[in-house]
Amino acid sequence: ADGKAYAWINACPHWGIGLDMEDGVFWSPDGSLLVCQNHQALFRAEDGYCESGPCFGGSLRPVPLEESDGEIRLRRPAWPDAADWL
Repeated sequence: ADGKAYAWINACPHWGIGLDMEDGVFWSPDGSLLVCQNHQALFRAEDGYCESGPCFGGSLRPVPLEESDGEIRLRRPAWPDAADWL
């Protein structure tokens, strides 16, 4: 979105299950929002905020990225439990 890269952990804040439920579909039909295939919660790509659904007002957990020499790379997170998802 907006020419920027965003990454989110593939876990809905409602139940913690993958947004795509293993079917590889992450986007709403019009391609404007990320969608949880379980309860159809809708999330903004630029900030992970849930606009509708059972987790309204919650957010996806971000994956830290960095740009270097024109490449986008995963930046090792600073939070203590980072090893739990890497």
